[in-house]
Amino acid sequence: MPSAISGAITLMIAAIAIVHFVSTAPGISREDRACEQTQVYRWSDRACYTPQGE
Repeated sequence: MPSAISGAITLMIAAIAIVHFVSTAPGISREDRACEQTQVYRWSDRACYTPQGE
């Protein structure tokens, strides 16, 4: 029985960590959505740019 309680606690901690990560993730990609429709977000310099050529 103690192993079941330990497993439940571990599962709850993992769930809290996942919820925390997901709630902070949109802040990371907000800049990506700020680009114009024809632009692409470049992670290396964290800026939007318009691709040239094909």
